[in-house]
Amino acid sequence: MHNHIRESDVFHQDPEVMVEIRCKTWSRWRVFADVAGHSCLSGESAMINTFMVPRTNFRHPEFSPREVLDRYAHGKPGLPPDMPLGS
Repeated sequence: MHNHIRESDVFHQDPEVMVEIRCKTWSRWRVFADVAGHSCLSGESAMINTFMVPRTNFRHPEFSPREVLDRYAHGKPGLPPDMPLGS
């Protein structure tokens, strides 16, 4: 997905889906990538962390990326409008 976003001219030309954020030299940024497509178009280095959490430890397993994608694959809404954010 990272390569698709970075290399897609259609994505880069659509102001509804692409937001470009420029950071000062030597600055840092963080993204919770489960909820945001992201791609670095320039820069010198990146540090990526992946945390594997057992689904049995999820507070709301029905909102895990796997469950959301499974609902989309079956033609259902991925997330309900009353999703308990931050709880």
